[in-house]
Amino acid sequence: MERIINKDNRRKYILKLTKKGEEVISVLKREADHWHNAVGLAEVSEETMDVIRAVARKSYNLVNE
Repeated sequence: MERIINKDNRRKYILKLTKKGEEVISVLKREADHWHNAVGLAEVSEETMDVIRAVARKSYNLVNE
């Protein structure tokens, strides 16, 4: 990640992915897509995915309280 000083407000930074960061994101996306396909989530409706995400968020919050 690269930090660039905001020209309009020098107290703020703009964060930009480096070339290496973009490569890592590409690999992570490919792995996530593979996982979704492997467990059958690619075939699940968006409504069901919303429920799964909500349960996952609540579970995460319970574990990390």
